[in-house]
Amino acid sequence: MTTTEKNTRIAEEQPQPAVGQAIVLDTLTDLRDAPPGTTFLIQKEVVDYDFNPRFRNGFTLKENITLIFQGGCLMVPSGKAQFYIQGNQTAIEAPIDQIFGEGLDIAGSWLCDRAYPQWFDWRVGKEKENSYDGDHIDCAIAINQAIQMKKSGEVFLASGYYYIATPIRMFAQTRLIGEWRQYSGDEYGGTMIIPYLTDSPSDSPWPDQAIVFINTIKATDDNGNIIKDENGEDKLTWEQVYPVPMGLLKGIVFRNIGNIEEISRIPCCIVEGGFTFEDLLFASFRRCIKWGEHYSDCKTIRRCVFYPIENNIDMGSDICYAIEIRGLGDALRIEQCHISDAGTHDNKGKLTARAFDALYLTGCKGGSIVNNIFNSRVLLQGCMAVNFSQNHLERGSQLTIVACDMTIRNNYFEKTTVPPVVVDLAPDGKLNIPPTKRFKDYEKHHNSNLGISDNIFYIFQPSKSPERFPAKEICEYDIALCVGKGQEPYCIHLQQNYRYIRHENGSNEPTGIFIGTFTRTSGDENTPSITSDYSSFDDFNSRSYFLSTECTITPGLRIDATRTFSEVPSISSIKVWSAPGDIPNAIKSSVPTINLPVDNSWPYKYQAQMIMDSARHIAGPIVDVNVWKDKPTYDSAGGQIFSLSTTPARSAFTLRLIRSKRFQLNEDYVDIPVVGTTYLHDNNISINGYKWRPYLESQPIIGQGPSLPRWIQFRGDNVKCFFNETDLKLSSGWNNYDELVNGSQSFYYLDQWIELNK
Repeated sequence: MTTTEKNTRIAEEQPQPAVGQAIVLDTLTDLRDAPPGTTFLIQKEVVDYDFNPRFRNGFTLKENITLIFQGGCLMVPSGKAQFYIQGNQTAIEAPIDQIFGEGLDIAGSWLCDRAYPQWFDWRVGKEKENSYDGDHIDCAIAINQAIQMKKSGEVFLASGYYYIATPIRMFAQTRLIGEWRQYSGDEYGGTMIIPYLTDSPSDSPWPDQAIVFINTIKATDDNGNIIKDENGEDKLTWEQVYPVPMGLLKGIVFRNIGNIEEISRIPCCIVEGGFTFEDLLFASFRRCIKWGEHYSDCKTIRRCVFYPIENNIDMGSDICYAIEIRGLGDALRIEQCHISDAGTHDNKGKLTARAFDALYLTGCKGGSIVNNIFNSRVLLQGCMAVNFSQNHLERGSQLTIVACDMTIRNNYFEKTTVPPVVVDLAPDGKLNIPPTKRFKDYEKHHNSNLGISDNIFYIFQPSKSPERFPAKEICEYDIALCVGKGQEPYCIHLQQNYRYIRHENGSNEPTGIFIGTFTRTSGDENTPSITSDYSSFDDFNSRSYFLSTECTITPGLRIDATRTFSEVPSISSIKVWSAPGDIPNAIKSSVPTINLPVDNSWPYKYQAQMIMDSARHIAGPIVDVNVWKDKPTYDSAGGQIFSLSTTPARSAFTLRLIRSKRFQLNEDYVDIPVVGTTYLHDNNISINGYKWRPYLESQPIIGQGPSLPRWIQFRGDNVKCFFNETDLKLSSGWNNYDELVNGSQSFYYLDQWIELNK
């Protein structure tokens, strides 16, 4: 028997542990040489190792070994700085504590329901100091080790402060999950990831292009050199092409505690491919989530809060979006998110300088943006089959739409200094949508085919809310359309869109909306048009009382609508009285001073008129507005309330109110599209947001025609009227092909009425 054969026989005669029977691990050598299926209990620091030349720098485990950690830790062998252990379907059971020593590289495949960064460094997340001082443990190192070990599946961050000085890098299917907590009001905690700079900001900028990279790597050429983009920065691309959208980032607070400008300006998260962001809070970041330009389906953001606690910095010309999603893709979902009015506020809480806008979305070819709160601007460009519904936009937010085919439905828009909804044209007809292999370029002309329905445009004027906008600053238009390029490429179907006003002493009743037009004065493909010069879209606004209920605006700003009034309405009575109490703080500063008569009687005389069609002089008589007998004195503190009764009840028409000081001629007027409205609030600047205007010679009082029609039907630009009188002398203002029925039937053509059948 040779020596080799003898040694082999002795080894075979040694007792071997039964498969599945747990034994206490004593040395790394035992772990290396264990047969498949062995179960080890690790109860101490395991260091000793027999340096076999074949396994000098590490070893690969046999398959299906189980490691149960009971207070022990696998260490780097003595005399080595680095060492690797490669798993082979190796199962781990371990608490949230360190189980791998410093310098130990864990590679291969490991089986565990979740991984913890504390497995690699027990100090991770243990810091309690909630401040920025540049001297912390870089928790990103251990987090990335846990991600690298787990690859796909859950990496759990227990509650704590995770300061990071380098980026976190996630795979496409990594699920990085924390435990977010809110204690009371703005006080929150749980799992916090806090980026910091290792030195002063001027000397040590953040070392990469984002805080968290998800399925994102540097793009390289065939020689391995990093490619630069047009701005000279490293070009990014996806690591896994078209990944299955199983990755998740959830339950974490990302907070820029030091309010560091170098950190706030870079994207917090850059992602490529389908991925889900859920239950996250971003504090003091201007760019929070940014998708790359590759075609990606199933982009999802759900229940995330974008809350700039300390970030009171004006972004100026540097346009930043809390959420920026470029590139084509389907099945987009953004829901139940809250993006605040980030920026600088005055001592009354009013926003004076904006830190970021809310959402920039381009090229989406199917998705939903629902049940969100947007307190900053939203820009949608080149999107199709997108549902923008049940969202709440307030505090200066604005929805801008460029070349989209989508629905805007059941949203709440607060009226502020800008129109809440803008339908814009792309500069030079070009859209800023990245080309793909299937779509090399876009045509220069794009239609916006929109369904806008069941939306509320709200003027919020409660007392004790000084952060709201003064009445004189509120824009009169609810929707604005960009014009000036010939045949405006719009097809917009409007249905059931109304304006409301909230006032403590007035009812919450609807009126019609107003549409304005504008010409682009500045801005590029990344920003909404910037202008404050709006013109009235008179063809719509003069008939808003029924067009707000339903109509279609077609290319060239033509209006297609049909509405029949079987009975032309009239004003039964209209009364006015002073609204008691203090005027809302939001409008107090803009209310003009009124010199009251000595007897404190009313300084104004009011008159009212029902108007169906001002151009054709289809209008009722001018009637006096009576002061309500129970409140005969005038009190300017709360403005005025008008009470309107009509026949039939709650009719729709344009109500013109005229005011003049006592013993003077008419001074001001306002046209209000009432849609069954019975109460209106006047703050002396506007009534329900429709502004008082001075009478000019070009805007005389509309005289009543010789007779009111019995019924009237509007059909596009034309009308059809039925009169009881057979002998009529109608005024000018009629359009070709208008129809008249009064014993016979006539139509209007070339400035004359032509009777049919003659």
